Amino acid sequence: NHTKLVAVLYSIENLVKNGRVSRIAGMAAGLLNLHMIGRATEVGTIESFAKARNKKKGAALALEEMEREGYHGGKVVIGNCGNPVGSEMIKETIKAKYGDVEFEFLDLGGLCSYYAEKNGLMIGYEIN
Repeated sequence: NHTKLVAVLYSIENLVKNGRVSRIAGMAAGLLNLHMIGRATEVGTIESFAKARNKKKGAALALEEMEREGYHGGKVVIGNCGNPVGSEMIKETIKAKYGDVEFEFLDLGGLCSYYAEKNGLMIGYEIN
């Protein structure tokens, strides 16, 4: 009840392959270089709520979603799939607004890395 998840995906190819996203939407995202920003739902799925064309905008949209869900500076866990630079960008975006926040960094593996794909980020956070 006190944790939430936001995902920043730079590729949705595996989501298309598994039928979770339409092939046309996947092709459009690839051609337009769109990054999908998604959130975990109450039933355990990830729903897309925004698209970004660059990493800085993706980080800003992820923070906006965190705040919308009730984030006010609690602990943040950032998992990355071969993207430590992206993890650092998310960290700096959060620190710029909330100052000294406790961060934990993880390398994604298994099923998380399959859906996050290369460069994907999953951001878990506490809400108050």
